[in-house]
Amino acid sequence: TVKQGGDITRDMLLVSTKAGFTTPDLAARLVKEGAMSGTDIVGQMHSLHPAYLTASLDLSLDRMGLTTVDILYLHNPGEVQQPVVGRPGFMARLRAAFAACERARSAGKLVHYGLATWDSFRVPPSHPSFIALEEVMALAAEVGGQAHGFRWVQLPVSADMPEAWSAPYQPLAGRNVTLVAAARALHVGLMASGPLGQAQLLRGGAAATLEHTPEVSGLSDSASRLLQIARSAPGVTTALVGHKTRVHVESNVRLAHYPRLPDAQFNAVAAGLAAEKGRGQAFHRR
Repeated sequence: TVKQGGDITRDMLLVSTKAGFTTPDLAARLVKEGAMSGTDIVGQMHSLHPAYLTASLDLSLDRMGLTTVDILYLHNPGEVQQPVVGRPGFMARLRAAFAACERARSAGKLVHYGLATWDSFRVPPSHPSFIALEEVMALAAEVGGQAHGFRWVQLPVSADMPEAWSAPYQPLAGRNVTLVAAARALHVGLMASGPLGQAQLLRGGAAATLEHTPEVSGLSDSASRLLQIARSAPGVTTALVGHKTRVHVESNVRLAHYPRLPDAQFNAVAAGLAAEKGRGQAFHRR
């Protein structure tokens, strides 16, 4: 349950949840009831079927004790489903999923929806998991009109995963641009996941490089420096990070008092990281 206390109220929180990866009990129940079939589950672990997405959202709301979430992410649909069902089949399933999200919006269960990805927005168009943001936005407009609710993308952004700002893989009005540029033009917010590389970057070359990088060397520890890079990436709304201890919470909250790096400083840091990596420094195993 989302607990509120003291000066904390619901409108101060941005609450998101994900749907797509199946829980065996819920999927089995929906198949038994005839709401969906076994063919709607890919790899025995993932479904974009409207019945499953709706039931999954309802379960999340019930567990959190909420009536509405701010963002519902469809979790890794391109990575799991597109290589299996093919491009046309994937887009048909995504259309049905967006329609389910729009119905949930109309029912007041969510405000916006989006895609939470790992590879799909970081790989070139030739990759089987690639998703074009321009195409996704056009699909959302077909389903929900110009006031549709598709407004967010989550993807890894870190010192070792710079593709969001560095790789011009996204088609936009006949040109190839970075995801950051496409998202800005299409009014989509970006959430950076994995800014610490699942803690691997804390022990790698990126942390050592940043310790001697003037733009961030004044920050107290490697985690703060790595988070500062992710949150300062152009176009990124926020960097997502998990906490296990109070000291980590306090350290990461202190970072919020520092301004993000201006674009010129960020570009200088990014260039330094790229140069170090080009010299053979392996920051992070993907």
